[in-house]
Amino acid sequence: MKTLFKDVKIGQTFESNGIVAVKQSSRTAKLVGNGRTFYWGQKESVAIQQSKAV
Repeated sequence: MKTLFKDVKIGQTFESNGIVAVKQSSRTAKLVGNGRTFYWGQKESVAIQQSKAV
């Protein structure tokens, strides 16, 4: 589901340009692959990752 970074909840996983990350604060997210933290623009378009049913 496409949305803006500012609308993603803290702790929620999202994808942006092929990068999967977890939102850490209102401005930062931690990459899933290597754990590095980066800033995201509030109006950047991201796709929220859907949890998979087991």
